[in-house]
Parts: sequence; structure tokens; C-alpha cells
Amino acid sequence: MAKRVNCRTKGNGYERAIVNELKDLGYNVATSRNESRSMDAQKVDIVSLGEKKLPFHVQCKSYTGAVKYWEI
Repeated sequence: MAKRVNCRTKGNGYERAIVNELKDLGYNVATSRNESRSMDAQKVDIVSLGEKKLPFHVQCKSYTGAVKYWEI
């Protein structure tokens, strides 16, 4: 029997992994669901905090197959 994937858990884990990678690069970032309800409502997943900010907003998607960019 195939194991069911919880998409929400998978997505949240992927966001945390990206946050950790960005922190390793020196950026002060956090997931928007922890920091800003407004940004979370705008579908932004990672927000910049403090002085070293990202020049863009981040929305994370975790895919196992080919990405269909025209559908995103």
C-alpha cells in the first residue's frame, strides 16, 4: 500500500528547508505564517526581516514530477 503524502506537511517542511538555506547564506528570513498574516494572505511564503533583506518575495512549491510553469 502506498504511503499517503500530507501536502500541507510536505509544503511546510519545504518552506522550513528553504528558510534554513537562506539563513545559512546570511539572510534574516522567516516563514510568513509565523511573521505576517498579511503576507501569508498574499501567498508569500518567506519574508525578509532585519537589515539583510531579499530583493524579492518567495513562494515555495515542492514538486515530485516535472514543473508545468505555465500552470503556476
